[in-house]
Amino acid sequence: MSGRGGFHWYDSRYQWDAIVLDECTTSLFILRLSVNINWYEARDLLQVDIESKSKTCGVGPGMSFSNCLLQESVVFMLILVLCLVL
Repeated sequence: MSGRGGFHWYDSRYQWDAIVLDECTTSLFILRLSVNINWYEARDLLQVDIESKSKTCGVGPGMSFSNCLLQESVVFMLILVLCLVL
């Protein structure tokens, strides 16, 4: 569910507006696996290091879903392993 939100056409290219909604804020209890097999605190833009350079990687539903799941369940931590669909 790679996002495309938050980008606007400006000066002949897409630029990110850097606006992150409250529902998408980072949490110490949500980690993601990076392309170089290291664990990092998850934050938008979630798939920026695995997305193709030809695609615009923006804000998607990943962080808001993860935060909601963390609040509504009894789990202590969420681990995100992102995948790329060509």
